Amino acid sequence: MIGVAGLALTVVAFGASLFACGQALRAARGAPLAPAILLVRGAFAALLGAAACMEVALVTHDFSVAYVAEVGSRETPLLYTMASLWAALEGSILLWALMLGGVTVLLTARIGVRDRSLLPVSVAILAALLAFFSFILVGPGNPWGRVDPVPADGPGPNPLLQNHPLMAIHPPLLYLGFVGLAVPFALTVAALWRGELDRDWLRATRRWTLGPWISLTLALIAGAWWSYAVLGWGGYWAWDPVENVALLPWLTATAFLHSAMAQERRGSLGGWNVVLVVASFALTLLATLVTRSGILTSVHAFTQSAIGPLFLALFALVLVGSLTLIVLRLPPGRAVDRLGTRPAALLLNNLLLVALAGSVLLGTLFPLFAEALGAGQLSVGAPYFERVVGPLALALVVLLGVGPSLPWGAWSAGSRRRLLLPVAIGGAIALALAASDARPEAVAGTAAAAFALAGTASSMLRHLRGLGAGTDQVSRGRRLWERRRSIGGLVAHVGVALVALVVVAEGVGNRTATVTLRPGTSTEFGPYTLTFEASQQQSSAGRSRLVAEIRVSGAGAAMLAPSLTLFPNTSEAIASPAVDSTVTGDLYLTLANVDSGTGDATFRIGLHPWMSWLWAGGGVAAAGGLLAWLPPDRRRRPQAAAAPAMPGGSRPSALAGGGD
Repeated sequence: MIGVAGLALTVVAFGASLFACGQALRAARGAPLAPAILLVRGAFAALLGAAACMEVALVTHDFSVAYVAEVGSRETPLLYTMASLWAALEGSILLWALMLGGVTVLLTARIGVRDRSLLPVSVAILAALLAFFSFILVGPGNPWGRVDPVPADGPGPNPLLQNHPLMAIHPPLLYLGFVGLAVPFALTVAALWRGELDRDWLRATRRWTLGPWISLTLALIAGAWWSYAVLGWGGYWAWDPVENVALLPWLTATAFLHSAMAQERRGSLGGWNVVLVVASFALTLLATLVTRSGILTSVHAFTQSAIGPLFLALFALVLVGSLTLIVLRLPPGRAVDRLGTRPAALLLNNLLLVALAGSVLLGTLFPLFAEALGAGQLSVGAPYFERVVGPLALALVVLLGVGPSLPWGAWSAGSRRRLLLPVAIGGAIALALAASDARPEAVAGTAAAAFALAGTASSMLRHLRGLGAGTDQVSRGRRLWERRRSIGGLVAHVGVALVALVVVAEGVGNRTATVTLRPGTSTEFGPYTLTFEASQQQSSAGRSRLVAEIRVSGAGAAMLAPSLTLFPNTSEAIASPAVDSTVTGDLYLTLANVDSGTGDATFRIGLHPWMSWLWAGGGVAAAGGLLAWLPPDRRRRPQAAAAPAMPGGSRPSALAGGGD
């Protein structure tokens, strides 16, 4: 019965979203919008009910439902049973549709009065997308099929997806970022259609891009952490196709958030911003196509399915339709007499980010192009990305430290003085590393990251000092709130610079070794002495674990227990690493094998410097985005005085000064 109820609710969502699209299009021609909003809310409520039905079916182990029979198991712990909703193709589409309905309802409830003219076309686009996803759930991606005869148990989710709690966090964050980028896309298409690519459109689009950017930032860090903590290979980013396509919309959204400032201040780059918003959403569809069609092999991807052609058609429709609309409706750019120092840096920032995205996209899709041209199956690995992406990323990191110190107008002596300390810090680190015979890439990368971190931190200190020395605490707090956008951007820069510094330090400073030990014997590795005590077999929740106990001494003392876990209905054990994490680095142990005859165990040992700061840096970047995203205090909105005209006829908006 629960499968029938879930299918009925999905059909209701499909019908309601179709009618909502039609009503919204009528509203764009003057009819009331209220019926469309009511239908969208009904579709969201139906999808919420369908998702609840699926969760109940998973938790109660109703194996008569096809999706539960595919991913459910009586032996799977409750957390992973509930997270199985997004552990396979059909369930992930259900979650995607639910989130899309949620952000559409949120848009109708939270859009500002000045932007309501964009709402009818925006709702029509989002409702059409919602109808698309609901159709997949009703048709080729139907999770509600009935299984007969009903099995007594199921295989459970992929073992890699039930081996760490981050499984419950990473996919929803990633989907929320992808789905959220549909809103700025819809607002942009609506603005193009109405010819209203003005300051209000830019303000609204920026705010609705920041939320997905925060979610994607957290998702990328959580995914890297999951890879590090679960896969047992000691790394966190393998340039896997699914990792790459998740990075792409983050890069283009980051470019938009920066170039939007140039449009606010100078009235420039308006057309470029439209292209970036469209590209960010199109890249989320590309990511969905890659992960849900089976066209590329990845440890993260779902198996090949019938929905791939549908997503390919949607991707093509979005690209062709958007480009046609841009050509026909984009107004001519406003003339700018002088771009200014910081706008020029923002433009360079955008070019680097787009070049970085293009390089990653080319390396990811090249195997498809090669196979289509008859060159056979090829793969593009880390060497390509390191050689091509590395220099672009290095330039971006340097610009990260320079940008906040640059003036909006002409270059000044004060701007040069602001960079003296960061340059001195970066130069001193470069000289010290060069003297220690470090590799050139290590010298350049570490010096650039240190320069960026010092430059951003000094810019933040200047902002904080400028809040008003000698004024009372309330006034300083009010000024801090008014400048939250600028300060939030600097906090995000600090986080990204910290991540860059750790990536370089870990890349050049990590050490690995493979050793085989008998019980009771020891090995020296770096500052540690590792003693293999014994191995033992454990069973819990239907899974079997072979655990090796390692006593660590030398630089502190700890007992680590890497293991090999064998899940039900699987023949290959999953390595679960043990990590001793400190402020300065991680000791990383993976159990590779235990000889059943002699008891000898083979371990992979790694020393990874500063790894805990990588996760912290991602969190700091997301926190900065959240600070910049916080809404204004509408209770104290002063009347804005007329701002002086800027070159090109534009005036600085409240956004440029830290307001909303």
